[in-house]
Amino acid sequence: MLSFGLAGLLFVSGGTAEAADSATEAAPPPWQAAVAAQVREAANAPRARLSYHVLAAEVALARDRTGEAATQYARALALDPDVALAERAARVAAAADRPDLAYSAVRIWAREAPDALPAQRAAVRLALVNGDAAGMGEYIPRLVAAAHSPRDGYTLVARLLSGRPAHADAAITALRDLSRQHPDAAAPAYATALLALGYNKLDIAADAAARAHANAPDWGEAGMLVAAIAVRQGNAKAAADAVAALPGDAKVRAGYHIGLARFLLQAGQADRATEEFKAALDVAPDNTDARFGLGLLSLSQGDTQTARKQFRQLIDDGERTADAAFYLGVIAQQDGRIDDARRWYGHVGSGAHVFEAGMRDTFLIARSGDLDGALARLDRLQSATSGHDNEIISARGELLVRDGQLKKALALFNQALADAPDDSDLRYARSLVYERLGRIDAARADLEQVLDNDSDDARALNALGYLLTNHSQDYQRAERLIRQALSQDPDNPAVLDSLGWVLYKQGALTEARKPLEQAHEGSDDPEIALHLGTVRWAQGDHAAARRIWAQAAQNHPDNTELKQIMEEHRS
Repeated sequence: MLSFGLAGLLFVSGGTAEAADSATEAAPPPWQAAVAAQVREAANAPRARLSYHVLAAEVALARDRTGEAATQYARALALDPDVALAERAARVAAAADRPDLAYSAVRIWAREAPDALPAQRAAVRLALVNGDAAGMGEYIPRLVAAAHSPRDGYTLVARLLSGRPAHADAAITALRDLSRQHPDAAAPAYATALLALGYNKLDIAADAAARAHANAPDWGEAGMLVAAIAVRQGNAKAAADAVAALPGDAKVRAGYHIGLARFLLQAGQADRATEEFKAALDVAPDNTDARFGLGLLSLSQGDTQTARKQFRQLIDDGERTADAAFYLGVIAQQDGRIDDARRWYGHVGSGAHVFEAGMRDTFLIARSGDLDGALARLDRLQSATSGHDNEIISARGELLVRDGQLKKALALFNQALADAPDDSDLRYARSLVYERLGRIDAARADLEQVLDNDSDDARALNALGYLLTNHSQDYQRAERLIRQALSQDPDNPAVLDSLGWVLYKQGALTEARKPLEQAHEGSDDPEIALHLGTVRWAQGDHAAARRIWAQAAQNHPDNTELKQIMEEHRS
């Protein structure tokens, strides 16, 4: 039908041109006028216009003109409320960011396909976006009816209505109204609580969660939602009481305690989280997740005794052995038991920590003075892993630098950068070698290039700021760079040291002392001790300066800079 109409139009157009040339010769015969009338009627028929708008929409899409396509589909849909056409029109309008047209199409789609979950889901979302409270009241029950279960449906509704802060009140109101219509049902109250929690409306969330839990006391998710909201309200005891009262077998109840532990960790309550992990193990001693979580949390809090016990038990149980071995290696390394650390790292043959374990083992070998052994360990690590080539090159260069083989390290980085000139990690590493070689301009150029590629690279910001502090008078730019690095990594001792040192260079002794003391508390680096002692000496507290240097020299007896400054300030 469409092709006939287009052909007819073309035919009439051509005939009209001929008639113009011969208008004075003869009038058109009656049959031609009748055909022309039939063509016009066919071209204006609903099916022909429908086909035209659909074709125009598809042509617009092919030309990436989604707004025009959405308009053409809306016109087509006005001629034929076909369900497939409505779905297509809705998706195109959404892509064109035309929620008004999308909603018009979706309403037809949802009406014509009441059991289609995608249609009802789109209708709920677009009703919210278009501010149609009545529409939400209509489509939410339809979505719930189309879902696998009321609980699944209402939970889906909560997700659909979330993430729109400008519409938060309307979303919460819609669910609260439905929940009040079903006061004895747990699912709508649960969804209301979930939605209100997402919008940080804690009082509304707490009230709705309590009703959901009261209506379905055996529903674990409702009880856990009560606990999560209580944690957010700062009432950890109420959260713990809610979880303790939940029914279920040992495995289920252990899962509740683990879930609460994670809520508490997100709220920064590590001590209470520790208790919940322990409670999970009391209920189910064979729960691997609880044991591993307790081990990690204990390690992060410095309780290596508890951490070691949990990881050893995992090894004995044959559970998560590679992860447990890695962390046992970390603990041994922290305790200075190097042989034990290397033994544990050697047991990490799979999993997420293979590469890190290999790197740690490499530097422990180097620490013993066996450079060749460390380099050989890197070779084995490179053969056993993939995707870490540049990290291994950087480590190899660092080992050469530590051994004083600066020219070899430079050659290594030059060769690597010839193959990967845009690699910021390699360029940063080379800058440090240049600085050690006294080639300050080259070091600065590398760091400037890193920052050209990524102006927020905290390592390069700090390194360049420190370089300028030590090798220029541009202290203002140096301080600006260091403070930018500190804003991204506020607790990094190296960056705090840089800030203190550049402030010292500018004569701000009081301001310099605070970041240096903070850095000294967080790191045993002898350079930080040297800087802090220098500031204390400049402030006139010579005894404090000597004490800081002496302690650092005791921990680092081979550090020549500490020996030199102590000798210079002996009297």
